[in-house]
Order: sequence, then structure tokens, then C-alpha cells
Amino acid sequence: FILRCLLMADGFHNIVDRRRQKLESTARTTMSASIAVKRTLEKVTLRVFCSPSGTGGNPVTVFICKDDGAPLKQLTQTNLAKSCQWESVVAHVAPSIPVLSFYMPSGEEVSFCAHAAMGGIWAACSTSETFRMNVKYRTAHGGKTAKDVTLNGHRVGLYMNSQFQEIQLEEQEQQDTLEHLLLHHLKISPEAFVGQKKQKKWPSFCNSSVARPKTLVYLNSVDELHKAQAPTDADQFRKGCDALQSTGIYLYTRSNVGEFQCRQFPRASGYPEDPATGIAASALAVSLKLSGRANYPTFNILQGIAMGRPSKIIVEDVLLVGDIADLRCCGNIELEEREEIVIEENE
Repeated sequence: FILRCLLMADGFHNIVDRRRQKLESTARTTMSASIAVKRTLEKVTLRVFCSPSGTGGNPVTVFICKDDGAPLKQLTQTNLAKSCQWESVVAHVAPSIPVLSFYMPSGEEVSFCAHAAMGGIWAACSTSETFRMNVKYRTAHGGKTAKDVTLNGHRVGLYMNSQFQEIQLEEQEQQDTLEHLLLHHLKISPEAFVGQKKQKKWPSFCNSSVARPKTLVYLNSVDELHKAQAPTDADQFRKGCDALQSTGIYLYTRSNVGEFQCRQFPRASGYPEDPATGIAASALAVSLKLSGRANYPTFNILQGIAMGRPSKIIVEDVLLVGDIADLRCCGNIELEEREEIVIEENE
């Protein structure tokens, strides 16, 4: 009986030991998986497409990762984007060619954003007021094709070579949807656009794209353009844009020779109006040249005036060969803040 008790006690201790070892192993694994690694980033806030006086422009936050470690994890990049009030770009510059990832303030990653690309390269590579350089970069989802940016002090030129597409909104249902957005969401009078819609003197009631489609609508005057109001029902406006297969409504009118005033109301960017939109201005310039109505060597696109943030986008050297558009989108940059931050990532 005593021997049996001793054997039972020994077996019990063995079970306890095995369970303890298993718990310790699990704890070590959990601790190893949750070890936080500190990463040092440079955070740069700036405005792109500023007016000649330095006002206005479209803000962007740049997170520059200069160390030789692995690229920031997707969740880390998403959380960084959500900490911003506007678009952001994560720039990994340790490779020989910088790689850029673009985000909306909602945390949604997008394939490309012109002002974020310009701001990202300027923040990562510019070293002085008189700095001049041609820089190649890649986008996170753009394959191995390198793109070009020209830096000249505070002026940045983004070379774009991309597929151009212009689709007229021919279906009555789409035209009705667009008219509903114009009349009831943007509060535009029908007299401001109906005549142009019928005469088709300018590209209008069409989706134009060099990156993401924007719906172009020509208005009769600058006054009518400034009367437009930002949408207040974001969900319904988004649904309307989805029905048009568009990422935003781009209103415009001719204000001078080679000059156009514009306003952009994005589909769902976390804000109702955009002070400067590089891909929309570029698409507009190509559509204007294709129409034969405006064959200018340089297109001066003024945006953000009605919202008190006057901005200027310059689109030049527009060339359309087949469905491939070549152009350079240019603008001035103003630095707001540059700081070093430390974040933690779990291995």
C-alpha cells in the first residue's frame, strides 16, 4: 500500500511538472511573439500645389522609414494613416529606389496619389532651398516600373506615363444620378450645366482618368463654380459616386487663356472638398487637349479658392499616343513641420 501511494505521488508530480513545462513554453512563445521592436521614423507635414504666395495647397503627412529593417507592417502603416487628418504616404528609402505607399485618412490604401508622391519624394530627398535633382521611385503596388520626379527647390514636377481613359456617361440612369448629385448634394442650379451638357463644347458628364476616374462637369461661369456647396450627406454622396464608377466630382470652368478654375468633391476621403487634386487636374488637361478645345502647352489649374485655400496645379507637356498619356504635373511645396518619432512594432 505504501509503495502504491509513493508511485501515485510520483506520477502526480510528473504530471504537474509536464503541465508546468507546457505553460512555461507557451508563456515563452507568447512573450517572443509580442516582443515590441522600436522603429524610428521621420514625420514630415507639408502642403503641395501651393499658390505662388505660399498659401493654400493640399496637406500631406509623410512617414519616412530610413533604417535597413524590414518594411513597416501593413497594420502599422494603416494605424499611422488613421492618425492623420488628410492623405499620408509611407516612404521606405533604404532601397536604392524609394518605395511609396499611399493612404487615405480612413486607413484605406490607394494605388496612387499625385500630391502625396510629390510630397513624399521631396520630404525624403530634398536637402536645401536650392536643391535640384531627378529622382526615381516606385509605388508599393506598381511592380518594378520606376517613376520620375524632378526637384528644384520648392518646385516639384511629377512625370506621369499612364493609361488614359475617358468614358461619356451615356446611360440615362447615370445622367440622372449625376444630375441628382449636382442639384441636391452640391446645390448647383441646372442653368449652370444643362446647356454645356447638351452642346458638349467642353468635356463634361464624363469620367476621365490617368489614375483613378473623376467625373468632369463643366459649369458656365466662375460665379456658378463658387456657388457650389460641399455635400453634407457623405454616405449618399458616396453611393452616387459608386453608381457613376467615379472617385469624385470635378467641377471646372475656363477662367482665362490656358487657365481653369476647379473644385473637387471626393467620393469618400474623410473630408468633403479637396483644395488641390493632381490626378484630377491631369486627367482634365488630357481631356481638354483631346477635345481640341484647349490645345495649350501649359494648363494652369486653380483650385481651392472657394474654400479659402487657393492652390495652383500646373500640367505641362501633355502628349496622348493611343491610350497612353504622357505629362508632367507640377506644383510648389511648403514645409509645415519635420520631426522624429519612435513607434513600436510587434515581431
